[in-house]
This record gives sequence, C-alpha cells and structure tokens, in this order.
Amino acid sequence: MIGSLGVPAFAFLSVDSGPDTVADVFPNGRTPVHGRFTLTGRLRADEASLTLHYGAGAASQSRTYALRRADAVAGRLVPRFWAQQRAADLSVFSERNHGELLRLGRRFGIDPWPARLLFVLILMVIPGSQILIYPILWILMPSEQPNPTPAGPASPYPPAA
Repeated sequence: MIGSLGVPAFAFLSVDSGPDTVADVFPNGRTPVHGRFTLTGRLRADEASLTLHYGAGAASQSRTYALRRADAVAGRLVPRFWAQQRAADLSVFSERNHGELLRLGRRFGIDPWPARLLFVLILMVIPGSQILIYPILWILMPSEQPNPTPAGPASPYPPAA
C-alpha cells in the first residue's frame, strides 16, 4: 500500500461517441478504477460505437465497443442503475436540481429512506457526536414540495420498462 503512494492511479478518462447516439453518460469525467468499472448512459440510436479512454499518468489506452439496441436486456435494473448515477451527479447541486431529482426519483422508484437508514447505522457504529449531524441534515434536506415551474416538455428520461 505504501509503495503505491505517488504512483498515478489507473483511471477511466473519457468516452467518445457520435453526437446523437449516446447521451447522459456516467461517470462523465476522470474516475479512478479499482477492479470492476461500470459505465451507464442512454442509447439514443439503434446502434452506437463507444470509444473508452483509460490509463495511468501519461500512458493512456483506448478501446471501442459496439452497442445495439436489439441486444439490450429487458427489465428495470439497467434504467434504475442509470437513474441512480444521474441522481448522484445532480446531487452535487441538489438545491438547483431539486425538481429534476424529485422527478427522477419518482419515475424510477429511488427512495431516500434506505440511504437515511444506512447513514443512521453508520453513525451508531462510529463513536462520537455524529448523532447530532443526522437531525441537522434532516432539517437541511430539501422538502418534497416541487418548485412552481411552468409545464415543460415530456420527460427527458428513458422509459422505466
């Protein structure tokens, strides 16, 4: 472990695709890779070619993958996983993205309660005054009352199958 200090971490760097073939790819920037790596996105065309760029330090590599809608597996797992990645990305600015986060959570059935319960369990395991943090965060969390906005276009999210 100590021998790896200062050594550039192997990382996913970027993805290239046609402009109208794939959208909302996550992660959307440099991400360290430790073991398994998952890339999610929305396939907007019947076929697409993705080129993944990855590497460590100045050395980088690329690999191209072909995607076909006809090869997709039916079900809710993949769309829900994409929605979780999208929600995590939007949560960086949760106040600004409040309405979109609510729509995303309702459309894909992402419930905040498991995350809250996990947080409480972690606080119980780690000694200290963290118990005070939970009520403070509960108060600071945005309410589920949507902001009054004019009716917009149809949902930008893929169908939840």
